[in-house]
Amino acid sequence: MEEIIRQPNEIDRAYIGDDGTKVFKFIGEPEDSPEAKYRKEVGKKFADALKNGLPFCDRAAVQDFKEYYETEKRKILKKYGEIKIEYLKEIKPFKTDLNEYSNLKNFELVKEYEQIDKDLIKRNPGLHVTRIVKTYQFKGRPFLDIIMEPEAESIQRARKKVN
Repeated sequence: MEEIIRQPNEIDRAYIGDDGTKVFKFIGEPEDSPEAKYRKEVGKKFADALKNGLPFCDRAAVQDFKEYYETEKRKILKKYGEIKIEYLKEIKPFKTDLNEYSNLKNFELVKEYEQIDKDLIKRNPGLHVTRIVKTYQFKGRPFLDIIMEPEAESIQRARKKVN
């Protein structure tokens, strides 16, 4: 079977560079767009919350952002009758306190239970290791966040039970 060689078109260039090497580009929002910047901030806060063992409802944060921009776009459409890039620059950046999406006051503890961790049992022979799992729901939203006890704490609890 012969290989067919052709010049890449615009769609191909999104995935393959001119030199033929694969290019992995995110097709959609550019990196400097307001949504991309906001998602980056949300990602940092999400990582901080995980380190501290707190739930973080990133889906609610992104949903609030999208709702804000949709209402602002509707206002521009009413004002100008069309949406152009120069009109979109008039939209003020979305400002919110991202800490509210990890504040325990905004969450309801739905379920708390112990779960056997087979991987930790394999790595710690002779110990029956269980992890405490907490399921939180962000108030007013259907989003659930599951937080598991850190491995080190689970192992310490298992050792205390043995001794």
